[in-house]
This record gives sequence, C-alpha cells and structure tokens, in this order.
Amino acid sequence: MGDARMRDFPGAVVRLESEADVLQDPEDQTAHARYAVEGLLAFCDEFCEPVSMDLSLAYHERDFDYPMSDPVPPRPFHLLRAASVPPGVEVRPAWAGAKAAVVDELSVDTVTDFVARALDQDVPGGGSLGWYESAFRATRVRLPEPLGTRGFVELQAESDAVRYPVERRGDGLWVSGPGPAGVLNAPIELRMTKESGLLVFEASVYWSLWAEDGPGRSFVKDGVERMRGLGWTAADEG
Repeated sequence: MGDARMRDFPGAVVRLESEADVLQDPEDQTAHARYAVEGLLAFCDEFCEPVSMDLSLAYHERDFDYPMSDPVPPRPFHLLRAASVPPGVEVRPAWAGAKAAVVDELSVDTVTDFVARALDQDVPGGGSLGWYESAFRATRVRLPEPLGTRGFVELQAESDAVRYPVERRGDGLWVSGPGPAGVLNAPIELRMTKESGLLVFEASVYWSLWAEDGPGRSFVKDGVERMRGLGWTAADEG
C-alpha cells in the first residue's frame, strides 16, 4: 500500500473566504496582497513552506475590483521564487512570459514588495491595475512522524509506487514538489483569488497523508483555525 497515495486533481480542497474591510478599497492593491499573504502564511506556519508564487494582473474600473479581459497590461504575469529550492523541485511559471524575481524566502514583506513592484506599470486613463490570482505551486510540507526516517516515503502515484525523496530540515522531515520522482504536483498547493472585495484561499491537498483521516490532517486543521483567528471563514474543508 505504501506510505501515502497521490490524489487526483484537484486533490482534497480546503477553502476559506474573507471580506475584510481592507479589501473594500479597490485602489489599495498592495494592502490586499499583504492581508492575503498574512492569512496564507498563518495557514502554513510550521508545516508548509511555499517556495514559489505565480501572480496574475489585470486592469479594473476604479469603482470595482473586478478584472477586465481587455486591454491586457504590458506585463500581466510574474513569478517569485525562493533562492534555495528543495532538491529535485522544478519551479516553472504558470503563464508564459512571466517576469521572474528571486528572494531569500517568501515572507509577508517579500511577497508584498514583489506585488507592489509588479503593479508599478503605466495604466490607461480611467483604469486601474490590480492582482487577481496568486498560485503557490511549489511547496515544502512537513511529514507527520515517524514517516521519512528511511530517507524516502513510498508514494502510490497513479499505477506506480515511487520512492519519494525526503529532506531533513531542523528537527523535521519534509517532502517537496513538483518534480521529484516525476510527480507533477506538490504535496499541497496553495492559491489566492480576489474579485469584487472577496478573497478566496484554497489549499489543494494532493497527498493522502494530509487529507481527511490522514496522519498529518491535524496540521491542516490547525492551519484553518489560525486563519479563522484572523477573521477568515471556512467555506469547505474537504
């Protein structure tokens, strides 16, 4: 049976929402970004570490935080990545032509600064530029004890069982993705979408270890509670 099983797309999805006051001003896009990443990193605390972030921008009317399909900004797509990437992990942009930047780590400050720089573009008269999706597709995730002590975990991916590499960091053992052993998704992938004052956070749990009844599920539940403590509402904990 192996140690873990890979779930089909989109995995077991955990979804939380927020309509915080900071989101009601469509002009303050940098504040939106800071609020979003504070919530996301609260979920991740001590068990999940994003190592890349894809960002999508679009114009919107000044009165509404709603994306317009036309015209398209000169630089709509951006990629932020950590300088140190786990062994074997592939960081590829979600969208072709993304402008890339590298930081020591993805933190509240580095992500907020990155979004502010991405938004620094010429805007046609009467319009405004905003961000509408951020995807964290490359991540490290802490294994529940005592898994990984052999230097690998046995992962059932589709019809094959693979020996998935484990990384020791501090007092814990971690797995990362995508890339190692030919697996196309990270163990957990994160996403933020924003439209008309509503911010939606999604965690797609691809490994059974952190899905319902998995030995690492308490990590996910604790992350949800941390976000609730910041005012987020749980919409789905599948």
